[in-house]
Amino acid sequence: MSISREILQRALLLSRSQKKIFFAFVVSALISVSSFALDAPVFLKEGPDESSGLPFIYPNAIRVFTGIYGYHTTLVRVLFTSEDFLVPEAWKQKSCGDYRGYQFSDTSYLLTPGGEVFCYRYKPSGNDAAWSVFIIFEKDADCTFVSAYVKRFIYLQRNWDPVFPPLMPAVIE
Repeated sequence: MSISREILQRALLLSRSQKKIFFAFVVSALISVSSFALDAPVFLKEGPDESSGLPFIYPNAIRVFTGIYGYHTTLVRVLFTSEDFLVPEAWKQKSCGDYRGYQFSDTSYLLTPGGEVFCYRYKPSGNDAAWSVFIIFEKDADCTFVSAYVKRFIYLQRNWDPVFPPLMPAVIE
């Protein structure tokens, strides 16, 4: 993020209290941009593949689509469903950037012991279809990845038709 010379010149003309507000705004904008920016592009390695049964809720026949991403030296598995389900009490609410969801780690489906899952449920207004994504990490949940992924995924689903598979991002930046 950069600030144009014109904006800086105008900022110098502000009163002392206005300069403090301007400075606080600039610093908060820089922090929010850098805090949730991926350091390298992430690519879809496999998927989306369709299966039946959401592995965190047993037993069920929920329609699920899975994609696998290479992130740093690990794999991140993303599950998508447009079907409704009850959220277990054991799942804890958590925010990653602008996205509020649920985080949990006690399931045999995880790729390695100690991994975490972040679940984001999208509930639109109007006639759009609701959906959920489960982002499964081999270790700790990474809010940088979650924020970048959910932002891109929401953008791709804006015209999605539930009859078709979801549009999983091929590249996340």
